[in-house]
Amino acid sequence: MEMAYMDYQVLFNVALGGFSFLAGFLIKNLWDEVKGLQETDKKTIDRLSAIETLVAGNYITRTEFSHTMDRLFTKVDLIATSVADKADRSH
Repeated sequence: MEMAYMDYQVLFNVALGGFSFLAGFLIKNLWDEVKGLQETDKKTIDRLSAIETLVAGNYITRTEFSHTMDRLFTKVDLIATSVADKADRSH
């Protein structure tokens, strides 16, 4: 009877060892995948940061906008004056 108990114990130990090996293998693979995703995430964040910096650097400043609007209104005033002069000549 002792022999049968020993056989079951050995079988249990082998099965538990196999299960532990598979569980460890799966956990290691999952850990490697998580690490890979973290690296990809960091690269994506770095690229997004670079794009944000690039876009923020290309915005027009308040002074440039004001200068451009002044030039635009000067041209519109010139056009309005020209149209008014032509309207006065035609009457």
